[in-house]
Amino acid sequence: MKRIDVVELYVKKRIAKLEQAQGTYKSYDGEIVELKDVLDVIKQTQPKAKPVSAGEIMEVKPQYKETACDHVYGR
Repeated sequence: MKRIDVVELYVKKRIAKLEQAQGTYKSYDGEIVELKDVLDVIKQTQPKAKPVSAGEIMEVKPQYKETACDHVYGR
């Protein structure tokens, strides 16, 4: 995992935990708002990744292997 993904995951888990513990007192509202702002900044700074299909990942491109004859004859 990239470092930014770990931070994002931590922030999401922390928000969920605070919202669960908050109850009716709304004592964590300020902290929750700050953490949501952090998530917004993370999402804005992450580059847009183009989706990759499994076929593209598994596709093997043939490579030319130079043989001894190619090396000798300069091919």
